[in-house]
Amino acid sequence: MEFTLLKLVFTIGNILTVTPSSIDIEPSQTKTKIRVFAMLAFYTAAVFTSFYFRTPSYMQYIHIKLAIKVMVDSSLFLFTITTVIFSVTKRPQWFFLIRNLRLTQYEKKSSPKLPVLGFLVCNALFWAIIIFMSYVFTRIKFWSFYRSYGIEYPQLYIQFLMSYLFCAVTAMLKCRYYYLHKVLSRQISLIRKENRHSLKKTFSLIFLDRIKYDLNILKEATDYFNSIFGWPFLLTLIFSSLQVLSYLDSLFSISSRKKPLNVLSNVLMTLLLVFEVAVPIWMCDLVLCHAEHILTTAFHLQRYLTHDMYKENEELANFIKVVKDNFPKFSLARFCVIDRSILYKIFETLSTVLIILIQFNPNLDKVSGLNEQYFNRCRCFDDNVTSV
Repeated sequence: MEFTLLKLVFTIGNILTVTPSSIDIEPSQTKTKIRVFAMLAFYTAAVFTSFYFRTPSYMQYIHIKLAIKVMVDSSLFLFTITTVIFSVTKRPQWFFLIRNLRLTQYEKKSSPKLPVLGFLVCNALFWAIIIFMSYVFTRIKFWSFYRSYGIEYPQLYIQFLMSYLFCAVTAMLKCRYYYLHKVLSRQISLIRKENRHSLKKTFSLIFLDRIKYDLNILKEATDYFNSIFGWPFLLTLIFSSLQVLSYLDSLFSISSRKKPLNVLSNVLMTLLLVFEVAVPIWMCDLVLCHAEHILTTAFHLQRYLTHDMYKENEELANFIKVVKDNFPKFSLARFCVIDRSILYKIFETLSTVLIILIQFNPNLDKVSGLNEQYFNRCRCFDDNVTSV
């Protein structure tokens, strides 16, 4: 079921040259390398050409907004280049990651169509937002919009696809950690049914050996996962954060507030980018939660072992040490750890920068001027009424 979805994503990713051709990873051939070089040349030429056409509009921005725009374009370009290169250089990591996922136990679900249907629905929502955004900006800039921003369509879809692939793999890891926790909890339930005095005669901790094996394999899989997705997701995070900041700043523009479709387009794009970052982070946090549940359940198992059970206590202590040593850890190219707290840090940083941008917004001077004229007229009216 899980690998069916992975095959579908790999099929689309191979068309865009961002993933291996199938989950049966093979060494890259010469034609694959030539294709990668051709895509790198295409994206480089297209991005620089579009940047040339954007330059006149960029020169109208103040220095801080210009810097943000340049960082947005640079991060998206670096993301695309990195993802295309990793489709070849990270094949060994993909091979070991998929092998480890196949080696570990998990609870098989009956319907393989549900994840595929979810993927198709997410694709439909993505393209609906993109088409609506294109319609709005085509009305403003006509066909020159595609000359300046047309290259971003495949880039944004690659970013969406990689975020979905990120979530798909973390969902597979989550299912395996959940299953290990379920097995451990089931064994504790069996212990509860036994008499504490007869525990030593009737119960063995031999089942912990299989769980230790799976935990070690899953830790290796997490390390391979970080090697594959670390840099792409870091660049996705940078691009999405800066682009959301740009969209929020545009909402304070007088010209934007007069056009509801522009506002709606910015809001939808903001939500899309937020989901592409927040959902992967949330999935990583779920994996960590299930791993913590395994450790907590192992500590609960100590309650049912008496002090004279030296062998069982030693086995359990060794198991707890293995759980701690093989605890999963997700990182952004080893710059920072991915957990739920990173969402708060991003929100805090964006809020600070947004306040600075608002203060530099020249439209606020116009708003304050209009408000001052309004209050002056109201004051004159009150004076006239008083004199009468």
